[in-house]
Amino acid sequence: MRGISGFGLTSLALSAGLANAIDLDVNNRDSVLNASKIVVDNILAVYNNYTESSGGIPGLLPQPYYLYNAGKMVNSLIKYWALSEDESIVPTLQSALVFQLGPDFNYMPPNQSKSLGNDDQAAWALAAMSAAEYDLPVPNDLLSNNITWASIADTVFKEQVARWDTESCGGGLRWQIFTFNNGYNYKNAISQASFTLLATRLHRFTGNSTFYGEWATRAVEWTRSIGLMNQNGQTFDGTDATTNCSEINRLQWTNNAGLFLTTGAYSANVTAPDSATGRYWSELNQLVTNSSLRIFVYEDRDIIYEVACEPSNNCNIDQTGFRAQFVRSLATYRDMAPSDDIVSRQNITAVLRASANAAAAACVYGENGTSCANSWYDPVDDTEDYYGQINQNLNALEVFLANLPSGEIKMENGSTYGTGVGGSLVGGANMTERGNGSGNGSATGSNMPKSSGDGTGAASTLVVSSMLTVAGVFVAVLVLA
Repeated sequence: MRGISGFGLTSLALSAGLANAIDLDVNNRDSVLNASKIVVDNILAVYNNYTESSGGIPGLLPQPYYLYNAGKMVNSLIKYWALSEDESIVPTLQSALVFQLGPDFNYMPPNQSKSLGNDDQAAWALAAMSAAEYDLPVPNDLLSNNITWASIADTVFKEQVARWDTESCGGGLRWQIFTFNNGYNYKNAISQASFTLLATRLHRFTGNSTFYGEWATRAVEWTRSIGLMNQNGQTFDGTDATTNCSEINRLQWTNNAGLFLTTGAYSANVTAPDSATGRYWSELNQLVTNSSLRIFVYEDRDIIYEVACEPSNNCNIDQTGFRAQFVRSLATYRDMAPSDDIVSRQNITAVLRASANAAAAACVYGENGTSCANSWYDPVDDTEDYYGQINQNLNALEVFLANLPSGEIKMENGSTYGTGVGGSLVGGANMTERGNGSGNGSATGSNMPKSSGDGTGAASTLVVSSMLTVAGVFVAVLVLA
């Protein structure tokens, strides 16, 4: 039976007893970053080799990985850069983020239209949001056109608002963007969860609760009302618009739970805890946290696993990478949780420590003996099956980094928030000043970077005018018409 009663003791035993293939001491920052560097090198070896062999197209991974997988990879590498200060990967991150923008600056590259979903687009927008929050340098060629990482994320969000479909099921986003793609009639949890997370992160970044905050709440409420999230906080995979969402695919994935947990963490973080909205998010966070730790933690070993496919060794290429988001989400909630939520923070910390140790022990495969297996609780050599182990190495990277504080997260007014334990933006707690920031946690939007969208989400005022080099690659430059 799975449970959380043995968290602390199991973690201590694992911390003391495992001889890791990748040497890891979760209590030592340098050790965590050194372990992270090993898996980053594994990831970049595959990515750079493919980029060079494909004629120099940044931001893509070899088949059968999709655009979504590449966006998640970039997002993870941004966090690694922010915590490690490894400046050597900045050009790689910039080139990927810029090259996959597409002609309308909305992460809809035309060559991906046959499989482009709302989750693909949102994955890249969330990476851009991470770039904004962690203050990744914006190439001058974007800045000269008043385009920033945050304005790109804003454009994507407003496009998805325009796709919110009230004609079937009373709302929700369809999985696929185009009617000719398989999956267009599927309204899945990942599309809703990615949308809500983008909304709440823009809410936090801009201080605009009226637009972004209300959309985050609306989307979560629709997800709950339709049955994709039940009264216990369990999240299910999706439903069919052609049946008016009357039937639910009840598979549960770590990725979906994690995205909703991060949404709740950010939303609670910018809401007065004693307000009705604050209580709403606090209660939701407790439900999702408790159900996730019960369902996705293996028995009494405190090790995270993908319950729907891992025990049967039947995870497909996407499913092998879901835990990366989940462990990142647990760390985000741990760092943003209310100061009185001691139990959740302790339970999450124990699981992240045990899972990191198990992941390090499972990184013994591949040519260099440090490529990571899919399973952490029962690792086997699956390196021939999973195409360079990108997802497996990303899982390991995120769980290693999850044992460090999440770092300072920037707001658009120039302020930063150091995400230590029990932080809150309400009333300016734990705020620091940077640039022109007021340090009070409120953003008026008066100095908000100009968005590439106009409220409809379409970057219709932009045209392609020339080609120039950004971060070492050629990109289509969009300038104001």
